[in-house]
Amino acid sequence: MAVLKQLFVIAERKNTEKLCSALASSGAHYQNAVFAHGTARTDLLSVLGLDSSEKVLILATVEPDKVPFVMEMLKTSFDFGKGGGIAFTVPVTSVSSPASLLILSGGNAL
Repeated sequence: MAVLKQLFVIAERKNTEKLCSALASSGAHYQNAVFAHGTARTDLLSVLGLDSSEKVLILATVEPDKVPFVMEMLKTSFDFGKGGGIAFTVPVTSVSSPASLLILSGGNAL
């Protein structure tokens, strides 16, 4: 069982600061935000719940028990699933060292 999940958040670029602050308050660690420009067709953007092509990709790590809380926060506070953006997680199955795990977990001993 993974002790961490890698969280991927794709949203409107204008919400970067608010999203990063909300994610940190919700227990997400080691955030990295990358500005991106989507090239998807308008109909595909609509299916994914995205409005414009100016995006931010936020990567963070989250303990598995906090994932439901983080996802619910994104739905209620940022309208994810209704045009505010998309988010998903993948399990982190290994890291290079105990020091890396400590950094990715926000300094919490797991």
